[in-house]
Amino acid sequence: MTRQYFYLTQVNIRCKNRYKRLINICFPEFEGFFARNRIYEDTALNFIKAFPHAYIVREKRIDALYNNLRKIDARHDYYYKRLARQLKDAAMDSFPGVDKDHADVKNLSDMASILQENNRLIDEIRKNMIELAKQSPYFEIVNSFYGIGEVLAAELLGELGDITRFDNHKQLIAFCGLDPAIVQSGKSINVHGAISKRGDKYARWILFNISQMVVKLGHQYPSHPVYNYYLIKKAEGKHYYESLTACSTKVLRMLYSMCKNNKRFLEE
Repeated sequence: MTRQYFYLTQVNIRCKNRYKRLINICFPEFEGFFARNRIYEDTALNFIKAFPHAYIVREKRIDALYNNLRKIDARHDYYYKRLARQLKDAAMDSFPGVDKDHADVKNLSDMASILQENNRLIDEIRKNMIELAKQSPYFEIVNSFYGIGEVLAAELLGELGDITRFDNHKQLIAFCGLDPAIVQSGKSINVHGAISKRGDKYARWILFNISQMVVKLGHQYPSHPVYNYYLIKKAEGKHYYESLTACSTKVLRMLYSMCKNNKRFLEE
């Protein structure tokens, strides 16, 4: 499930990019009516699936636009009536890059349908993945780590399984490909080079996301051991991604110790 979840989320990124490019061609003003990522939610997707071009919106009555918008969310009717009027006005002043009979109009409607189906599958897999992960005796321990939510905890356990099966944290680090690559030239041996990347690339990606989340939330938890480790690496002049990679190893060491000793995050 973690591999399927990873695959579908990556596919969804490409679908979103394609969807957004087609909107800019068929109804460029549309995006401005949906804050942040709400353009990828069902209300916007339903609308653009039914009315994938500014000229199509022009031809529709306000009540037809309104009835489409109010199908999903339970917001106040006034909100949708106002939004329908605003979209109609925007369509009247819009100058799309293609005519309403162009192939890209149908492509846009199709992309909206694909995104809706992908979102449904991702939500379903996420729910099942978390439910299954909660059966692990280590789920609550991993989830207690500040910066790791239920989804990341489920993904990590899906990739690593029983963390305590490793004899030591070095074996676990090598399993994830975070161990240093050994470079030897004559009698000189460098064990402080780049990571080997020989292990589980999905686990590395998850650990990198965890490290990134901890750093982003560092201002809320400045005493976090991983955040402090990041600041040390940054002070040493390490690149941002190099510092996060080092933090990934730190996260893995801490999680291994927590699971091995059956202790939650910073539990005395």
